[in-house]
Amino acid sequence: MNSGEGGAPEELVLHSHGDPSTRGRLSRARRRCDLLVSTSPVTTVRGRFDLVSGWGVGSKTAARIERVETQEGLERIVQGVVESPARILPRGLGRSYGDAAQCAGGTILDCTSLDRVVEADLDHGRLRVEAGMSLDALLALVVPAGWFVPVTPGTRHVTIGGAIASDVHGKNHHRDGAFGTHVEQLSLITARGRFDVSPTTQSDLYWATVGGMGLTGTIVEATLRLPPDRVGIDDRRPRSAPATSTSAWRSSPPLTTATATPPSPGWIAWHVADISVARY
Repeated sequence: MNSGEGGAPEELVLHSHGDPSTRGRLSRARRRCDLLVSTSPVTTVRGRFDLVSGWGVGSKTAARIERVETQEGLERIVQGVVESPARILPRGLGRSYGDAAQCAGGTILDCTSLDRVVEADLDHGRLRVEAGMSLDALLALVVPAGWFVPVTPGTRHVTIGGAIASDVHGKNHHRDGAFGTHVEQLSLITARGRFDVSPTTQSDLYWATVGGMGLTGTIVEATLRLPPDRVGIDDRRPRSAPATSTSAWRSSPPLTTATATPPSPGWIAWHVADISVARY
């Protein structure tokens, strides 16, 4: 293990120059670091590597993390890899449970700064954004205008690019399909250049990218179709019936909304004595 500036040990290097004893020491040190680090998906130790995991915080691996600020900067990085081969992998907010956005010994491209709105037509529910924008930021933008996202996975803290690359689904999967179904077009940066693809333009590359886990290139922009915000919440609470009975709820008037929404799985919660029960 070498020393960096100020005599502090440099971050654990994956290469040991063929010395078996050095490899053993590094392996033991890495294991100790894995035990000492926090449960964050990305843990900066010392020096030039970070320990990275998925949201499940298992099997952390060491990689360099390079923050991408612009699409042009990303293109330069990819072109540099073409000229001098290296291993790179794009990463969003790191909410995959497994190792989808890990690149042991390579470079991870943090694309969360690519979060700008490129074009917005909130009169017709059509939006083009950079792929590093989170669903959380997207909702903050479109809900006040009367729109919602077409698919909501288990967390809003995922990027648009990650949602497309994983083709995430929500509780309306049986009716509306997964996230990629609602993408009109996406822009992709690859080793061969930039491509604008859609279900009708270079559809093979488009469908290989939707659910392709980032292996076809890095998604940098996407055009989404948004559904109207038709959220109805039935919070009726029977007060005239005993706590162990649901008769009052069953006999109460049905919930009415201004716009009928097709049926979809929902969340029902009720109380029996002091026990809270919830079912899908």
